[in-house]
Amino acid sequence: MKDLKKLWDGLEFLQKFTIILLTIVTFAAIAYFIAKSTEPNWGVLYSDLSETDAVAVIENLKKSGYQYKLSDDKKTILVPIELKEDLRLMVAENDIIHDSNPGFELLDKVQLGATDFQNKLTRQRIYQGELTRTIERIKGIKKARVQLADPERSIFSENDELPSASVMLILEPGTRMKADQVKAIKNLVAYGISRLTPERVFLTTQDGTPLSEEINQGGDITDYKLKFENITAKKVSKVIEKLVGQDNFSVQISAVMNFDTARSTIERYIPSNASQNTPEGVMVSSQSETEVYDKGKTAPAQEEATQEIAGAKNTNYEKVKTIRNFNVSKEVKQIVYAPGTVEKMTIAVALNKILTSKEKEELTNLIVSASGANLERGDIITITGMQFATDEEKQVTEKVLTEIQKT
Repeated sequence: MKDLKKLWDGLEFLQKFTIILLTIVTFAAIAYFIAKSTEPNWGVLYSDLSETDAVAVIENLKKSGYQYKLSDDKKTILVPIELKEDLRLMVAENDIIHDSNPGFELLDKVQLGATDFQNKLTRQRIYQGELTRTIERIKGIKKARVQLADPERSIFSENDELPSASVMLILEPGTRMKADQVKAIKNLVAYGISRLTPERVFLTTQDGTPLSEEINQGGDITDYKLKFENITAKKVSKVIEKLVGQDNFSVQISAVMNFDTARSTIERYIPSNASQNTPEGVMVSSQSETEVYDKGKTAPAQEEATQEIAGAKNTNYEKVKTIRNFNVSKEVKQIVYAPGTVEKMTIAVALNKILTSKEKEELTNLIVSASGANLERGDIITITGMQFATDEEKQVTEKVLTEIQKT
C-alpha cells in the first residue's frame, strides 16, 4: 500500500485526473452492459391507443407491478415480450380498453323509457360502429370513421329527404385506393342503410383528398388504358394465331383515350299521333284573320288619295292570316359520356411471313373487325411481313451480347 501511495503521490495532476476519468468510464460501461443484459426484450402490447385508453392501461400495469415503456407519441405501450400475451388477456379481462366504435353491444345498454330521439341516436351509432368495423377489415385501411345523416321521415313521401353518409379513411402508408375499391366501400355503406344510395356516400382520405369511383386518378387511368390495350391485343392475336400459328406473329396496340366526363342535353318536339298523311300531327286549334280591299267600294276622296300613289291603280287584294296549333310532345334527353373513350388507336402487327397486297388488305379488315378500330377516326393499322429470328440465331445473339458485356 505504501508503494502504491508513493507511486500515486509521484504522479502529476494530469496523470491523476486521467486515471480517475478512465476508472469512472470503465465502471459506467460495466454498469451499462449489466443493465442492458438484464433489460428484457420489449414487445408491443397495444398501439394507436387514445390518450384515455393509454392512461387506463398504464395505471393497471403500475398497480400490477409490471414493467412497461411508452413510445414518444404516447400511443404505443411496450412490455416484456414474454409477458405480452398474458398482459393482453389481463387487460381484456378487466375491460380496460373501450371500443371507440361500439356496435350491436349498445343494445345491451338500452334503457327503459328512452325517448324516440335517444332510440334513433342509438340505432345510428350501431350502424356507424358496425360499418366502421367492417371497413377497417379491408386491406390497406388503418382506421375509418363513418358519419350518417338520416333526416326525419315526412308523412308525405314525396317530401322525404334521403339519408347521406360520409366516410373518412386513414390509409396505411403507401396505400392508394383504386376505383373498384372506392365503389365497393360506397356500396357496402349504402346497402347497409335503408334508402341510402351509393351516390349519396362521400369518401375522403385523412388528408382531405376526395375519393371517386370514376376513372380520374392517374394510377387508375394507366391501369384502365393498359387493360384496354391488353384485351384488344388478345382479340387481334386470336384471329392472327389461326392464320399463321402461335409463334409467328407479334401484336402491339397503343390507344389514346379521353378520360374527361362530358354531358349533353337534347330537346326535341315530337308531333302527337303523327302519320304519313298528317306528319304535323293532330291540330288542336285554328284561328284565321281575313283582310279584304275592294277598290270599287272605296269612297271618292279616299280613291283620289290612293291613285296619287305610284302603282296604286287596281289595288284590290285579299289577305288571309291563319294560325294553327298542333299537339306536340317534348322529349328531353340527357347524355352522359363516361370517361375512357377511345380517341385513336394504333395497331402494329409483325408476321413471320411475306404477304401480298391482297393478303394485307384482307388481314387489315379482320383486324378492324376484331379490335373495333375505326379507320375514318384516324386509327392506324400497320402490318409488316419479315423473317423472324430462329432459336439458334437468338442463342448466338445472346452469346455475343454476353461476351461484349464481359469485355
